[in-house]
Amino acid sequence: MKLLITCLLAIFAFLPKLAAQGSSQVTYTSGLGQRTVFLSDRATAVANGNAVWIGCFDAGFNVGANQNNPFALIAAWNNYGSTNITTTLGQPGHFNGNSTSTDPTFNSQKIYVWIFSTDNNNAPLPDFSNVNEYGLYSASINSWNFPTAGAAPPGNSTSINTTDVNQLYYGTLDPTHLYLQNFNPVPEPSAIGLLGLAIPAAVLALRRTRSRR
Repeated sequence: MKLLITCLLAIFAFLPKLAAQGSSQVTYTSGLGQRTVFLSDRATAVANGNAVWIGCFDAGFNVGANQNNPFALIAAWNNYGSTNITTTLGQPGHFNGNSTSTDPTFNSQKIYVWIFSTDNNNAPLPDFSNVNEYGLYSASINSWNFPTAGAAPPGNSTSINTTDVNQLYYGTLDPTHLYLQNFNPVPEPSAIGLLGLAIPAAVLALRRTRSRR
């Protein structure tokens, strides 16, 4: 009997530690009857295989001011999970993802969905050179906040979908679709620096050529 009581006490003492080390879970969908994902031409569904990310941005980062600067976005991005665009029952432009994390970085942070269209429908490259269009979306409802890792169920999970979206950081929507948007990426600082060096060099070379004539 004493051994049983001792074991029970040990288990109860360990439960808070398990909760603290537990995970959170987010289900994110563009399912049947929910908004599907299309390109900016509003006629073409985003092709199968393209990436759908969910995550949050660093505290204090101005998403709206940087919505057309993927280098700034990715530098401040914290990725929670990802899935891919698929065809569901013959209908293109859908996705269905379920991700978990034990990282407390996400606790109570706003959820963003970032959707891409790339060359050959591959994952975005680090420099975004293969990205043709993207969309960045969120919503102002409670379910679009990451749950707390280790919280007691159901507080450790949430479910979101494209029909919830009411905040457009990049892209557009209508009642039945999310539309990605073309973008003109801002050059990285290193690229700007190289360009600054290249222009004087080109001018100097042109002057030397003219002086020889």
